[in-house]
Amino acid sequence: MFDLTSTSVPEITRFKIKSHFTNSMTLLSPTITFTVYCSWDYPITEVVAPFDPQIVVDGTSSGYVLPEYTHPQIAGCPITNLELSLEGGNIVTPSDLEYPVEENGKLIVKPVVSNTLAIYVFYVKITAEGVYSPNGDSFSYFGPYQLNVGCFSSQVIYGHGDNYVDNIPLFASNRTATCEIVPTSTA
Repeated sequence: MFDLTSTSVPEITRFKIKSHFTNSMTLLSPTITFTVYCSWDYPITEVVAPFDPQIVVDGTSSGYVLPEYTHPQIAGCPITNLELSLEGGNIVTPSDLEYPVEENGKLIVKPVVSNTLAIYVFYVKITAEGVYSPNGDSFSYFGPYQLNVGCFSSQVIYGHGDNYVDNIPLFASNRTATCEIVPTSTA
């Protein structure tokens, strides 16, 4: 009689069976192997879907905050790889996005050039290690995710009291450094 250390953590256990017979003979079996392995078909999921699209101000060091990913056997079969892609099902590495960095416990995807108005659409491939699996690793694609850098509202409405013009559409394509609002006469 024996116990496996765990069935949720990959391991290989090898043993032999020793049989004792009444005539004082013993027989030792060939080595027997039990393998607890990580399957290739664990469903990887987002813990909470991210807000999408995410908008950041151009010229800052902000980026897209990725969700946390998990699967049913995460304790013994960890997520070991994250890849960015321009396609959801095939790795085409984007040249204009940096590899995610960890900031305050969150993975952040940042543009290579942060001071340019741009829209970045990308996917993430998550891989969970298939330890001892005869079928390889488990993986899933997520996205599309969208990162907007700059001002992407169709217009901005500004209002300030009765003596001011209270509807001035400012379109994203007409970027200005300052905006002066002149009061109108009510008389």
